[in-house]
Amino acid sequence: MRVKEYLKNRTLIFDGAMGTYYSMLNKKIGAGCELASLSQPQLIEQIHKEYIEVGCQAIKTNTFNANRLSYPDEDLVKKVIHASVKIARSAIGNQEVFLFADMGPVEVSSSIKEYTFLVDTFLEEGLDCFLFETLTSTTGLKEISQYIKSKNPEAFIITSFALSPEGFTKDGLYIQDILDSLRTIRDIDCVGLNCACGAYHMRKLIQNAD
Repeated sequence: MRVKEYLKNRTLIFDGAMGTYYSMLNKKIGAGCELASLSQPQLIEQIHKEYIEVGCQAIKTNTFNANRLSYPDEDLVKKVIHASVKIARSAIGNQEVFLFADMGPVEVSSSIKEYTFLVDTFLEEGLDCFLFETLTSTTGLKEISQYIKSKNPEAFIITSFALSPEGFTKDGLYIQDILDSLRTIRDIDCVGLNCACGAYHMRKLIQNAD
C-alpha cells in the first residue's frame, strides 16, 4: 500500500527524533549520530524497532544531517545513507511500516545541488517516500520535488518547517508565506511543522493559517 492510499482512511504516525533518543541511550550528544549507522548499527536498529513497537507506522532513515556540507567526504555520506536504509529496513521486516528518506536543511546556496545528490543516493536504494524536515526556507523545494517526481511519479514528498511559537522560521518566513508559496508546487504532497516549538503552538499556527 502507498502512503496516499493509507492516508485516505487512517492517520500516519511517525517516529520521534533520532538524535535525541540516541543521545539518551548512548550517553553522548546527538550531533553526528548519522555515523552511528556505521559504528553502532545495532543501536540504531533498536531505536527504530522501539518506535515501531509503540505504534509508529512510518520511520525515518538515520540521515538527518548526512550531507556533504556536514561531512565533506562524499563516499562517507553515501555509505551512511546506504547503511541507514539497510538498518531501517531490517527493523521494519515484514511489517506495514513506511520508510522515509530523511533530509534536514542544507545551505540555501547549495540546496538544489545537494538535495539532488542525496535524492539520487536514496533512489539507488529504491525509496519512494521523502521527508525534507526542519526547514527554514522554501528555496529549492520546487526544483527538487519536480526532480523526484520525474524519476518516480508515485513518490510521496513531505516538507516540514521549523517555526517559532510566533510562526516564523529563523530565516524570517511566516507560516502563511510558506503555505502560499508551496500551494503552487503541485509535486509536494504534504506540508507540516516540526521542531522549534511544541505541539500546542504548532496546532494553533495551523488552525490560524489559511
